Amino acid sequence: MARVNRNFHCTFAFCWSQKLPELAKSLSKAIREFARTKEEVKRTLSKQLSIDDDTYLEVKEEDEEEDENKKEKK
Repeated sequence: MARVNRNFHCTFAFCWSQKLPELAKSLSKAIREFARTKEEVKRTLSKQLSIDDDTYLEVKEEDEEEDENKKEKK
């Protein structure tokens, strides 16, 4: 039984050693893709939030001008 177990471990180690570089390459590719996607999402959100802030400021300025005009009319 010990001999079968040892043969199994040797076979498993040999097969694993051949698949390890392939596994590492796939993992590395997935990590790069994740980082690229994360940066794209970060850039998109930053851009969108910047646009929303600018729109908010423009609306706020228009409201203030309208309030000033109403005060002047009174």
